[in-house]
Amino acid sequence: MRQLRMWLWGLAVASLAATALLMAVAPATIVMHFGAHGPDSFGPRWGLLLEPAVVAVLALACDWVAATRRRRAGLGSDFGPLVGEWRLIALVGAATVALALQQLSQCGWL
Repeated sequence: MRQLRMWLWGLAVASLAATALLMAVAPATIVMHFGAHGPDSFGPRWGLLLEPAVVAVLALACDWVAATRRRRAGLGSDFGPLVGEWRLIALVGAATVALALQQLSQCGWL
């Protein structure tokens, strides 16, 4: 369980670190919403912090799901990540990558 948490929260911290670096070079105004015809809402660069918050909430939810599944199966926390837990790690990793690409798009670099 400890390895699972290291993966999940490591991805959340990596998302926050990448956002901090991106905020240092991002323009003062970024796109906050993309409509059918392109950008239709703008905001300050601190709006980029929404993405790491989403990753952190997703990591928290995946951590809770894994702990609940282990408790129901009667497994302790001695084992490394189980097969289903690797799927949770992959979900958080995919969300981290997708939201990083979204951030680049918000800054106008994609």
